[in-house]
Amino acid sequence: MKRLTLNLMIITALCCSAKASVLPDYETFLQKVASQNTAYLAEKYAIDIALAGEQAARVFRDPELSFSYGNNQDWNLQMGQTFDVGLTYTIPLGGERAANIGAAKAEVEVTRAAVADYLRNLRQQAAEMYAMAWLAIQSEQVYHTTYLIMSEIARGDSLRLAVGDTDKATAMQSQVEANLCFHQWQNALVEKQNALADLSLLTGGETITGIADSILPIVPLPTASLEELQQRALANRADLIRALAEKTLTQQQLRVIKAGQHLELTLEAGYTHAMRVRNEEAPAPPFDGFSVGFSLPLKFSSANKGIVRQAKEQVKQAEMNVQALQQQILTEVQQAYYAYAVKSRLMPTFTRTLADAAQVLHQRTQGYHKGDTSLLELIAARTAYNELYQTYLTDVADAFIAQATLATAIGE
Repeated sequence: MKRLTLNLMIITALCCSAKASVLPDYETFLQKVASQNTAYLAEKYAIDIALAGEQAARVFRDPELSFSYGNNQDWNLQMGQTFDVGLTYTIPLGGERAANIGAAKAEVEVTRAAVADYLRNLRQQAAEMYAMAWLAIQSEQVYHTTYLIMSEIARGDSLRLAVGDTDKATAMQSQVEANLCFHQWQNALVEKQNALADLSLLTGGETITGIADSILPIVPLPTASLEELQQRALANRADLIRALAEKTLTQQQLRVIKAGQHLELTLEAGYTHAMRVRNEEAPAPPFDGFSVGFSLPLKFSSANKGIVRQAKEQVKQAEMNVQALQQQILTEVQQAYYAYAVKSRLMPTFTRTLADAAQVLHQRTQGYHKGDTSLLELIAARTAYNELYQTYLTDVADAFIAQATLATAIGE
């Protein structure tokens, strides 16, 4: 038995050393997610698009150049020909360009906050998948170790049956149990591979074969009070920053609408060249004419305040969204804080229970080899230990996720 235990320790050590070269730790994994996740990299292009939109909003209106040619039956009446060139330029009097620039800047801020919030949620998803992958790896190791031990016991019982030291039913029972452990190990192996595939997807398709950490990096509960954490969340949360930016954007859009309802001054300048009129009844010399003027549209449509009212209601809606999100953030931080507090308190107590179960399993295993314990008692002790250990691993993963959820709720 000691030789088998030593072999298992060597196998486990070799497996852990092979995994360490692929994904060193959780922080490195997060860095890979932020730098290699294709969905996030695609999302970041929205910032460049918004910046290009801001640059486009700075453009001035183009002047209009016109040209016309007139022929007063010059081919038969010889009444001459005319050439007209005109230049017009419209000047908005309501500050439309400045309003458009302001709206474009607000759109950039909304986009920046949206991308930051996308990364915040992506980090939360990465933490959950990392914890699930760690749990799957640890579970696979437990089932693999159990299978090796039970298969060794089954081989030993088969040899004992051959020399008459045990009965056929016991040998068959140990072999059935070994086969059951094999199937459990294979199912755990599939779950492990699927969990690692999820991690590979988060890191842009990079192949990941394991996790180096034997225990998840869980930090103690923050020493700051709940109220302090809530205030930090109100200052840090990217989704709240986005909501505030969207409020500013609606205000700028209202400004654009009002600017569009102001008068527009159109300046006009023209040049006319008339060729000589050779008609005998009404001859005329060639001449050049110049004209300048302006025009103002009659904005009767501005009397309809529907579009302005619509924009004002959107501003009020954005303000209410900010208040609702602030309340939601306070609740999320409170829930995450208490959830993590409970998870962190339960782990030490469960660790002692797990140690007791391990001691019982060790005694049952020694007793079975000495003949003092039945196979059913050994199987019951092994099943109880595995269930407790799985519960412990799940609690560790849940505590890690609760820790990440609290960090996400705070916005850090």
